[in-house]
Amino acid sequence: MKQRYCGGTWNSIRRNLDYIQQMGFTAIWISPVNKNIEGVTAYGESYHGYWIEDISQLNAHFGTAEDLKALSAELHARGMYLMVDMVVNNVVASGTTEPNLSSFFFKDPSQYHPYCAIDYKNQTSVEQCWMGDTKVALVDVNTEDKLVVEQYEGWVANFIREYGIDGLRIDAAKHIRRDFWAGFCGAAGVFCMGEVFGPDIQLGASYQGPLDSILNFPLYYGLVQAFGNPQANNMTSLISVISESQRTFKDTGLLGNFLENQDVPRWSGQYQDPQSLYNALVFSFMYDGIPVIYYGQEQYFKGKDDPANREPLWPSKYLENNGTRLVACLNQFRNFLVASAVKSIENSTSATADWLHESTQVLSHTEHDVVLARGPVISILTNRGSGKFNASASVLNSGYPSGQPLIDIISCSQYVTGAGGALTVSYEEGSHAVVLIPSVYLINSGVAASDDQYRPVQTFIPLFMMAALLAFGTIIFLFSKLATRLRKSRDLDETRFESLKRHDLESTVGHSSVTCCGTVEDLKKLNLYTPSAIFETEVEEIAKHHSRLISYDAYDIAPARRSSSIFITRFDSVPSPARVLLCPGSPRRASIPVVWNNSRSRWGDETRLGSRHSPHGRPATSPMQRPKEPPAAKTLRRSVTPGF
Repeated sequence: MKQRYCGGTWNSIRRNLDYIQQMGFTAIWISPVNKNIEGVTAYGESYHGYWIEDISQLNAHFGTAEDLKALSAELHARGMYLMVDMVVNNVVASGTTEPNLSSFFFKDPSQYHPYCAIDYKNQTSVEQCWMGDTKVALVDVNTEDKLVVEQYEGWVANFIREYGIDGLRIDAAKHIRRDFWAGFCGAAGVFCMGEVFGPDIQLGASYQGPLDSILNFPLYYGLVQAFGNPQANNMTSLISVISESQRTFKDTGLLGNFLENQDVPRWSGQYQDPQSLYNALVFSFMYDGIPVIYYGQEQYFKGKDDPANREPLWPSKYLENNGTRLVACLNQFRNFLVASAVKSIENSTSATADWLHESTQVLSHTEHDVVLARGPVISILTNRGSGKFNASASVLNSGYPSGQPLIDIISCSQYVTGAGGALTVSYEEGSHAVVLIPSVYLINSGVAASDDQYRPVQTFIPLFMMAALLAFGTIIFLFSKLATRLRKSRDLDETRFESLKRHDLESTVGHSSVTCCGTVEDLKKLNLYTPSAIFETEVEEIAKHHSRLISYDAYDIAPARRSSSIFITRFDSVPSPARVLLCPGSPRRASIPVVWNNSRSRWGDETRLGSRHSPHGRPATSPMQRPKEPPAAKTLRRSVTPGF
């Protein structure tokens, strides 16, 4: 397989931003922009952008300085943000002998560590020895050298300012000493997410503090165990990852959740069942953290290991399919949750603020199913795979009162809790992921669902309640009332479904009166519409959440940073015209997805702090930008402010 530049540029990304934005993403994450080595190596050309030669120059294959600035300006004009992948640990050489340093940014041999092979059982070796191999060696920069540190910090500050960058994804973060990152990211003044490869939760957590966040590799391996292999049926392994992560990380809400990237095989190439992908994807959006989508994941790319998992996107023709619709629906729902939560905090009118502040709770699980709760949202996921099953997932206490109407934002199915808040999801019609929220929350939300997964209302009564009803001779009355309601609901569902199909289930930019299950009037007819303060006791708790930010050793993280979702593309993957997709109706700035544009994908997050200035036209309240200088009384703190 040839590994070479395919012609993608920053301009081609700019021309195809509609494809990304119309799936609900509000930030992009692009591959490294710095000058790479030229020519063909044993592994092809440096098309991915990670074989750095000189950080002070741009990669001419991707465009000019003006092109990069134009991309940044266009994103900011759309209310979107730009995250850039960055290589700090190393430069590249053709072998393990001392390279010619004349073309490198650091030209003194003392500014590099001498060659040694990495012993991954020794952290000092990991930080100071060389990555790569004898064919393409990655010469390790001496980040213990004071002059190197000063030059790096000065360069990154100028780079961020010059090109209007909103966030950084740090390559190979564990290969540099931890205390380097606080100064580097502080000089950058933007949100920093690092790559700490591997399943070790303790190791990964040790970098959250020096860095704002890391890519959640431990969760990735847990998702593979739970959803990837139907024969494994190892949901318990995922639950263990959740439990340990929430105990160990300072804030799981800032971690990057992903199913694919340039260093692991494509999900659809490993696991053929689409429900495996759909359930795992929904988990990554609804669980703590920032969802990261690797370009082509939404198009079911099947590449295995590097380089097969780095194929260009443009041959897909940007087709709309179940994958793109599901991503758009999930992004739209997250945007809605964030926007309404921020409004709730300001006005104290509903309990959706809990979605920003609460960690995900596991309400119940088996080896096949898991029921999660986060704020007002309940997610039911399964690894059973495609097909119909005489089985169900259930929880005795959902946290809602009995008779509570809930709507699945993916399928538009309607559910009603049983006695004590019991909830059951049947798989007789298929093992779809289910994401539930009280119907009243969706009024004027613009949240829409895909039509091919539409299913009618389901009302569940626990078996123990059925037995009690039989004993009192009331079962006939109950069934007659239930049948009447189901008939009325089904008739209305069919009418509404046909109407939704005629309108292609598309919502316009901004708020609309269309909900995932129809219009406000439809909800009223179903008796699912109630006054806004549906949970008065929860409303009282909102004030308590208002100032409850997660305290770090060096800085605070505000809710805006939890709202990102990220889409990863590549420079050479977007030369063709974009196809219009389902357009989310929530405010763009409520959630910041990131797109990465190169074959080695990294994910970015929308966390940039509000700045008094807005260079390159970006919003002054950008959630990724940190203040240039912390308050005098808090010289050790860096603060991230919401960007809404």
